[in-house]
Amino acid sequence: MSQESTWSLKPTAAHRLVGGEYFVVTGDRAFHHIHVPSAVTLFRELTAGPCTSGALVSALVHEFDVAEDVAAQDVQVFVATLVDRQLAVPAGEVERRGGGPT
Repeated sequence: MSQESTWSLKPTAAHRLVGGEYFVVTGDRAFHHIHVPSAVTLFRELTAGPCTSGALVSALVHEFDVAEDVAAQDVQVFVATLVDRQLAVPAGEVERRGGGPT
């Protein structure tokens, strides 16, 4: 995954911020609870719209005083997990399907 890869939340994933934590239901009706502070930061960035991997890395570096290489590894793992759990897709997939964030 390059710093220029762009990610979007999957249009079929519905989310709500409650008490500083995200609760998400995906199209397959799976329930996800995002509560780890770094994960909440990254998910919050994605709720604002498509984000590059580089922008997600910058958000972690800014908010948590972490080295850029460590943040890049964390972003890679986080995004892969979101994609695997049907919460995020490459931004181009959303545009081709005509979907948008919910």
